[in-house]
Amino acid sequence: MTAHPESLSVLVCRGCCCGTQDGPDHAAHLESIAAATLEAGGRLKVTNCIGPCDRKNVVVVRTRQPLSRWKAQYFSAVDDVEVDAIVAWFGAGVLQHDAPTELASVRFEWPLPRPRLARPSS
Repeated sequence: MTAHPESLSVLVCRGCCCGTQDGPDHAAHLESIAAATLEAGGRLKVTNCIGPCDRKNVVVVRTRQPLSRWKAQYFSAVDDVEVDAIVAWFGAGVLQHDAPTELASVRFEWPLPRPRLARPSS
């Protein structure tokens, strides 16, 4: 089952730090993620910067159930194992399934949660 086009949006960072390390085939990773996103009925955007520059190879998977808000999941250090997990996740139904366990160790929160300010006592 494919997602509605406005139910899946994927951002792939390819800025100064992402997609530049020696070793992994970054072009193949991007091609695999793009094909899986399109097959799932989503849209993909390659961007120059997502934000947390202390992390490498960042991918953001945004999903939205009908009549609800977007939910973003941030993943860093996305390499061969993680790309395969993303492709399988999208193929199985990204809206019907939680992120695979292979992505748990590379998931992070961004932007960082804001600290709650104490209310002045009256």
